[in-house]
Amino acid sequence: MRFPDIIPLSLILIVAITFLLPHCLSADYNIGNIAENFTLLDMNGVEHSLYDYEGHIIVLNFFVYWCHICQGESTRLEKEIWQFYNSENGNPNNYPVIVIGIADLMSPLGGSYKQQFEKTQNYIETYGLTFPILQDYNEKEGVLRLKYCNGNTPHNTIINGVFGDPYHEQWELIFDKTGFREGYEDQIISEMKERIDSISGPLVNLDLWIPTDQAFFQHGDSFDLFLNISTPMMPVSADIYFIMLSHSDNFAYFASTWGNLPIPFVKSFTIPPVSYSGIRLLEVHIPGSRPLINDPGLYTFAIGATKPGSNHFISNIGSWTIEVR
Repeated sequence: MRFPDIIPLSLILIVAITFLLPHCLSADYNIGNIAENFTLLDMNGVEHSLYDYEGHIIVLNFFVYWCHICQGESTRLEKEIWQFYNSENGNPNNYPVIVIGIADLMSPLGGSYKQQFEKTQNYIETYGLTFPILQDYNEKEGVLRLKYCNGNTPHNTIINGVFGDPYHEQWELIFDKTGFREGYEDQIISEMKERIDSISGPLVNLDLWIPTDQAFFQHGDSFDLFLNISTPMMPVSADIYFIMLSHSDNFAYFASTWGNLPIPFVKSFTIPPVSYSGIRLLEVHIPGSRPLINDPGLYTFAIGATKPGSNHFISNIGSWTIEVR
């Protein structure tokens, strides 16, 4: 067989790039796998380890400075993931979110280490990135990207660093995707947020019934009813059962419920002087299972009443303490 004497330049480039770019088809990690710890230096030479971020939801963003698609993605991750979750104090279950950039400084297309370091630093400044950027550079072990990505940069991996989530193990990969295809950027950001928002802590089965000792408030009384918890456990709500007493015979006029009140809450009341002699609280019900966002221990729910707009107690109505292990 005779080969053509002249091979098109475009074919040479395709073949060359195919062999030069890192191959990630045999990546060690995929969704559902448990990530091992790793340690890399940031751009200031400070060590960061994955397991330093225990209790966080970790977004690893693999990029290289010359990647055009990475540029648009980096700015969106900065604003829509990193800054957004910082402003929200974490995901809806109050778990902090950290974005960590992993900059490939061993790219065969990027020049020497010094050149790639300087151009990566310029990339960070140009696109206003404030999340930590780590150097993916290790002459002995190769780049970290080879263990994670299943394609070329950009690549994003989300790792659950939270212990006790009912659906995912600690350090489990919950999102793993290469690319930031034009026209699909919003969808990718939305998918990442969905996975981040899904992480919660251990579920605590509450279903508490707190007796109120038949607390009574008479007609004309004004008070602030409050229900607190000693340590935040989110989201928690309560149903308060009460009866209104008739003015004439002091018998129950009707029974009702203040339902789905978020804890903590304060609710202001004035008992109408007409038709009712007063209101009697029966029980407080805190239903269902809730994610625990703090350490196991004692959690005390307390219900009481104060004078309107003050901390002056009228009545300590009841309390209940549970132990979470």
